[in-house]
Amino acid sequence: MAEQIFNEAVRSAFVSGGADVKPGSGDTLLFTLRNGSVMNGQAGIGERWLSVDVPLADARTLAQDGKLLWSRLLENGRLTGAVRHAVGLSGKGTLRADVPLDPADDLDRDVAAVCRDLKEAYGGCPAATAGSDGAPLTAGEMAERFAGSGWELTAKEPHIYATLDVHGRFVQARIESVGPNAFRASVPLLTVPSPMSGHCQHAVSLFLLSLSNHLRQVRPAADDGIEEVRIGCEAPFRSQADPSADLGRALSALSVAAAFSIQEVRALTHEHVGAAYLAVRAAEGGSKGKSNQRRR
Repeated sequence: MAEQIFNEAVRSAFVSGGADVKPGSGDTLLFTLRNGSVMNGQAGIGERWLSVDVPLADARTLAQDGKLLWSRLLENGRLTGAVRHAVGLSGKGTLRADVPLDPADDLDRDVAAVCRDLKEAYGGCPAATAGSDGAPLTAGEMAERFAGSGWELTAKEPHIYATLDVHGRFVQARIESVGPNAFRASVPLLTVPSPMSGHCQHAVSLFLLSLSNHLRQVRPAADDGIEEVRIGCEAPFRSQADPSADLGRALSALSVAAAFSIQEVRALTHEHVGAAYLAVRAAEGGSKGKSNQRRR
């Protein structure tokens, strides 16, 4: 009964966010958003998370379309909300978002923010701009807010830094305040001279966006500057009811992302490694397609 009530609260939150909603299979909801274009997605509840997924209408798998894939990794670097581009199990693009389901948080507010961010990321007419949360916190205020988190924190204006839990490596995440209750934790993975070759861009973005499909909150991103290319992962989060838990979820997610990607991303910037990885992914996609045809 409690789970049914919770599912109804999620349905109501999507309706409040401007979505048309109908039941899906199991514990999923199917929703439609309109903002100059129509997007169809689904939301599922599991392990006290709401996971939102909007498949994109890609004509080809992204193992075949390196330019589009790299553009989405760059776009992730410009997104400000909780939404991210990822590569789904089909090998095609998807927009994803993860919302922790804490009874003390404002579910209507959080789902409305995801709906707004999806509209902005999907394209079409610009999404309505959310009102400012207020002034960002200083490093000292953030250190005080998260003092009981159990993570090793260092304040250095205007950010604080946390040592991640990555075995055998010293890795720090930077935490910045984008409002009094909105934060973004980020970790650098690699900086290389610009430009990166097309093969390496393709391999790195395919690997990271595929990884992001399996890790809650983690948004891989790239910044393609004139002199250097910076690649990293970030985890946006809100913090109100339980700051320690909110920060802990974000840093734990980044710890896993860093552990699984620092060496891998560096290796994929070598031409022969990147080309071999792309060949394996392309072959994997081809075998899945043949298997699907046999089943049909």
